[in-house]
Amino acid sequence: MPTKPVDQIFGAAQEKLDLARLGLQDLCGSDPSRRQPGLHNAVVFGRSVTFVLQNLRGIDADAFDEWYEPRRELMRRDPLLRWFNELRNDMLKAVSPPTTMSMHIRHLDSSQLQPLFDNPPPGARSFFIGDSVGGSGWEVERPDGETEKYYVQLPPEVEANITTALHLPEPPTEHLGRHLDDTSICYLVRLYVDYVEQLLRAANSDLSYLAVRGGS
Repeated sequence: MPTKPVDQIFGAAQEKLDLARLGLQDLCGSDPSRRQPGLHNAVVFGRSVTFVLQNLRGIDADAFDEWYEPRRELMRRDPLLRWFNELRNDMLKAVSPPTTMSMHIRHLDSSQLQPLFDNPPPGARSFFIGDSVGGSGWEVERPDGETEKYYVQLPPEVEANITTALHLPEPPTEHLGRHLDDTSICYLVRLYVDYVEQLLRAANSDLSYLAVRGGS
């Protein structure tokens, strides 16, 4: 099987990283319906960057292993990186741990919600602020009597006084020798994607000479 050109390998790795970044944006964005898919994409595609880079072994196994093995060992030992590898494996088995949400409301003036109350969707029964994924909106009754959620964007003056954070069970509290006080999933995923980006940047810097051996 022919070896992939080095620039093709780095290009594919960058594509995976870009998808992980988009996942991070969805996870930390304002649309609650995008947070679970965003988490999945950030974790799965972030890990895929390392798998793509391992194609460089086909060009010069000794050179790649000398560069990659210390980093592989660090990823095995680091609590945050090991945690995300296990989370990725669970996700691929369709076993995603449940998220919980914490919320802090500094101030809430109900009159600022009046425009929403004046225009409820059909079948609206009650209004909620901050569910398990940090979203707000209406509980709507369907024709069969069951209820579903209809998410809305809170007015900016309301959102400015609300802080939400998603959490996963037993999160890591250390990364690269540093204690982590913030264990919200948004912050942890950002650290993870940042590390993967630094790994890819280092590979581009240290292993680009392999293009001479493997073509470009």
